[in-house]
Amino acid sequence: MVREILIIKIKPGKEKEALQKINEYLRFKKRHTGCIRATLEIPVLTPKKIKKGKIYLLYSEYSSMEEYHRVSQDVKNKFGFLFYFKNLLLGKPIYGVFSPKE
Repeated sequence: MVREILIIKIKPGKEKEALQKINEYLRFKKRHTGCIRATLEIPVLTPKKIKKGKIYLLYSEYSSMEEYHRVSQDVKNKFGFLFYFKNLLLGKPIYGVFSPKE
């Protein structure tokens, strides 16, 4: 199993538009058989030092590294992630791909 984690910060006043696009992005991922789960996680606690924007975590699980690459390429072809979310995010996303340590 492979896990993809993306932490984003949405600009103030852009939350509704950003969440609509995020939901479309996640629905597209979920249509792929290799994608086990794709969810939007909302913050329960936000550090006080984050004064602008809201942070969110986009979490996806894939059945294998091959499936992760296949789905990621389809997502890139359809959305071009940073271009798709241009003008909605504060700063660059924090991104990582992980697998369980055996």
